[in-house]
Amino acid sequence: MRRLFFALRPDAETRAALAAAAQEIDVYDGRRVRPENLHLTLVFLGAVPPPTYARLLSSAAPDMLAPFELSIALAGWWRKSAVSWLAPLEEPPSLLRLQAALAAHARALGCALEDRPFRPHITIARACRRAPRAMDAITVVWQVTDFTLMESRSDDAGARYQVRRRWPLNTCS
Repeated sequence: MRRLFFALRPDAETRAALAAAAQEIDVYDGRRVRPENLHLTLVFLGAVPPPTYARLLSSAAPDMLAPFELSIALAGWWRKSAVSWLAPLEEPPSLLRLQAALAAHARALGCALEDRPFRPHITIARACRRAPRAMDAITVVWQVTDFTLMESRSDDAGARYQVRRRWPLNTCS
């Protein structure tokens, strides 16, 4: 079984800007996420059997969702999960519609999803025992033009994420 999730994966330029913003956050003793792993999870699917994986690859693109912009300007920390993160200043309706459409699609395919509210964020460090401190203001503008189905694999070097499929967002809504 594959460990999968739908995500927004930044292009190289946006990923570099997010990595630079993450470096402006003092995470003290936390373990930083490698720049190539930066993403915003839309729907965590968990362990998916091969037949469901095949169906996910062959479909998933919500119809008529237009590209949108995320303004990443917040930094924070969740004590319970010990995660430091960056997040959008506001949650655009297009982001919420995309997330809801993908969650509904996954449920229709039989995926058992976690029952918790969607909190869009980009994890920048794990195992953080105290709140991070921003060294400077954070502003990263992310033009979201697509979404991905990603696979998570762990090895001695940590988590590795691989894009399994990318779907463009439509240019008209």
